[in-house]
Amino acid sequence: MTLIRSGGNRGFAGGCNVGIRAAGVDAFDFFWLLNTDTVVHRDALAALVRRAQASDRTGIVGSTVRYYDRPDTIEAMAGARLEHATITTWQIGRGVRIDAAPIDAAGVEREMFYVTGASMLVSDTFVHEGGLMQED
Repeated sequence: MTLIRSGGNRGFAGGCNVGIRAAGVDAFDFFWLLNTDTVVHRDALAALVRRAQASDRTGIVGSTVRYYDRPDTIEAMAGARLEHATITTWQIGRGVRIDAAPIDAAGVEREMFYVTGASMLVSDTFVHEGGLMQED
């Protein structure tokens, strides 16, 4: 483990960018970006990589995120949908019990407006083509 001094609190995007730069964009195929308080399932990274490798067009893969204090309940299934009538977003699967959630990645992807940043796998190709995260 390496400690990297960033010079201050740069926020989520800034912290992710510091880590990606320090690791070296060309050194890895993927970067797993996580909130600092995230608890991960032992199989999560392998599942994310499998999903990312299923298509060479995949740039970001989101995770199913559960509430910490209610691990049987989903906070978000990879991301959020846009509610067009109100121009607001709502996390996909929010409030659904994990054992009642449909396993339909393609369906979730069709609904998704953005990927939840709490846990997302980003490909090196995506970083090269899209750049690092906007820090503003």
